Amino acid sequence: MGQFEPSLLATDAAERTRFLAALKSTGTIRAAAQATGHNRTTVLRLRRRDEAFDKACAAALGTAGAATAALEAAMLARATHGFDRTRIVAGKAVTWREFDNKLAMFMLAKLKPETFGDVAATTAAPPPAMTRAEFIAAIGMRPKTIDLPE
Repeated sequence: MGQFEPSLLATDAAERTRFLAALKSTGTIRAAAQATGHNRTTVLRLRRRDEAFDKACAAALGTAGAATAALEAAMLARATHGFDRTRIVAGKAVTWREFDNKLAMFMLAKLKPETFGDVAATTAAPPPAMTRAEFIAAIGMRPKTIDLPE
């Protein structure tokens, strides 16, 4: 069997710098690993073993400027301008514009938590559970009686 050789990422500072730059620009471990020719599993193992590398990766992910900005812009456009949806109806393509209301609420909750932060607290609570007798009385049903032979 061949001898174990550590990853270039584990031994070469320049390679780490190149990977961290890719991580900052792409915003994901998978994309950065692919862009720099490394295996994603190797990167994840190195993060577990090397605390300094783990912190550098976390910092790069936290400041993934270009990737975060692009995602934010795409989410905002989808929530505010909508997106085209096409379906085939009766053999013809029909296109309409849809808006992502859940995404808009999520973004508002993050941007203005004092106003939109806890959407669940503002929704009405479900009515309390009824007993079977209360339910029968509420719908006006007569209880079923069974005549048993004596």
